[in-house]
Amino acid sequence: MSKLSLYEKGFEPDVARMGSVLLTSVEDGVTKTGKPFIKTVLQNIGQKVKANAFDMTVDKLKEMGIECPSVVNVRIKMTTNNGNVYYNIEKIEPDKSGLQISDFINCVSETDKLFDNILNTVNRSEKVIGDGFDSLSRLTLSILGENKEKFIMSAAGVTMHHDLRGGLVLHTEKMVEAADALCNVYDLDRELLVCGAALHDIGKTEELDTSVLGDCAYTVDGRLLGHAILGIQIINKAAARFNCDPERLELLKHMIASHHGKLEYGAAAMPAIPEATFLHEIDMMDSRYYMYSNTYTGMRDSTLSAKKIFGLDNVTVYKMRQVKEDDEDLEIPDYFDGFGDDFPFE
Repeated sequence: MSKLSLYEKGFEPDVARMGSVLLTSVEDGVTKTGKPFIKTVLQNIGQKVKANAFDMTVDKLKEMGIECPSVVNVRIKMTTNNGNVYYNIEKIEPDKSGLQISDFINCVSETDKLFDNILNTVNRSEKVIGDGFDSLSRLTLSILGENKEKFIMSAAGVTMHHDLRGGLVLHTEKMVEAADALCNVYDLDRELLVCGAALHDIGKTEELDTSVLGDCAYTVDGRLLGHAILGIQIINKAAARFNCDPERLELLKHMIASHHGKLEYGAAAMPAIPEATFLHEIDMMDSRYYMYSNTYTGMRDSTLSAKKIFGLDNVTVYKMRQVKEDDEDLEIPDYFDGFGDDFPFE
């Protein structure tokens, strides 16, 4: 059975529709005549409706194998009364089509692949130094492996940027990729910058509590300490099992402490090495790119956003027209035609 659109315009009054939806909330109720019914919230991506199912209870749903949240098949009808719209579920049963919760919410797909990309880049960045020290890459791989389940599930924020399930691994993968690429342009310590990018937000696995539906809230530790301190604690705990070079380990923790760039932005310290400055700038670039990209969703070309974007310094975003190149029709002017023997760039 296909996914059911829950937009009101897709319903005709008193005409039943069938399809798969996500059941996100359910509770028992009783009618004025004493009959049982359940009050539910059904969801598809960007769509939510409240719907009632009469002669049904939460216990009956459990007997049918339906827990909350879960994907279900429904036959649902919209009715109107005095200008109010109501949705009634005529039939509900477990979904057997193979659809997942992730098919009905805004979330990042292929999180395992993104995670593997991070591991591969960290592994390639390894710098082996003498005196029998363990590399920062080995330490980083161990930390990521221990925290994988939370890492690929967590949002990267409650609001602002990457505020969806899987947002943390997406944000981190982009930053690790950018960090690795910048080391081909600038004389930077690749291992230190790549590992710093991979672990810069590892504390968010403890700072934020992200549900399977993508809802995100701060934990007590998140409110009291923040993800930079929590991240350093995670590194300290893991480092006790390794013999890392003390200076390099200290600099890795400095990267975490300073990645917000300025004290007024929440940094515990100001960046004191080039790699720490680059980490902050990469973080800013990716978070801002996400906010631009997210704002562009639903916008037409050559238009301004309907509202100012707080995370982009309250700017009104403009979406430029996307020009598609056509090799057959595209005319490329010869800017140097006419120089003749006096061509100035030879």
